[in-house]
Amino acid sequence: MISKKLYIFFTFWLLTSNLIFAKQTKLQDITVSDQKNVYTCIWDKTQRKFSLFLPEESPKGIFIMLHGAGQTIQGFKSLTKMEQSAVPAGYAVCYVSSGKDGVWNAGSRTSKKDDLGYISALARYFQNTYSLQKENTYLCGFSNGAFMTNYTALQKKSPFGTIIAVAGLAPLNEWNKSRENTNCNLFLIYGTKDDLVLSKDEEKQNVQRAYPYIEDVVDFWITHHKLNLYSQGDFGNNTVLSKYENDSKKFWLMEIKNYPHQWPASRTTGFELSDVILDFVN
Repeated sequence: MISKKLYIFFTFWLLTSNLIFAKQTKLQDITVSDQKNVYTCIWDKTQRKFSLFLPEESPKGIFIMLHGAGQTIQGFKSLTKMEQSAVPAGYAVCYVSSGKDGVWNAGSRTSKKDDLGYISALARYFQNTYSLQKENTYLCGFSNGAFMTNYTALQKKSPFGTIIAVAGLAPLNEWNKSRENTNCNLFLIYGTKDDLVLSKDEEKQNVQRAYPYIEDVVDFWITHHKLNLYSQGDFGNNTVLSKYENDSKKFWLMEIKNYPHQWPASRTTGFELSDVILDFVN
């Protein structure tokens, strides 16, 4: 028979161990920093930053923006200008920092940084604060940020209804394992000279891949979600925009000819990508 002291010890250990090892699900200590529109919070015992831009009225949706490797939230804001298009149209825009290392953990087994948990908690915080739903919570990323957005799309309980990925796909091992979980709208944007978004052409056949071929992603998305080609044609300079839809899902593919691994610049493409993204969610 277990003694009373031993029973009390094990009960105390069980309660405290649950507190110690419980996985964090909500952001903590959200405060406004000294910088305009910049907030800090605590996630996984680490301070994180995000920059939030709100419309005058209650937002009808929110874009959560993930920068590329080594970029900052201020630099990504200057590059994308997403808030300039979205806020006047009634949407909120949040630029999120990946932390001091400047890199998102898109499923890497060698990193313990829980970026998936962080951006999911951030999305749910905004949904609770501004009465938003999954359907009007949009995740947009560039390069390493696009790896992260595509990785998020593979999760069964993702809080995002729409994924926008510029110059990046999901890690190949995660794509092969979890692509059947996808349940969102998707907008893929890439350049044909992007070395990180590979096609099945001959000149790239011998490259060791970390990501799926773009054709395989497109074919799967159309087939798995039973989408029909709605329209396809030239858009801007050297760009083809294909739109696939059904009654509940939407998939757009933007292919920019001879364009490298960069966020599309309006002086080259002839359009502001932020405006096209806004059209996609409307």
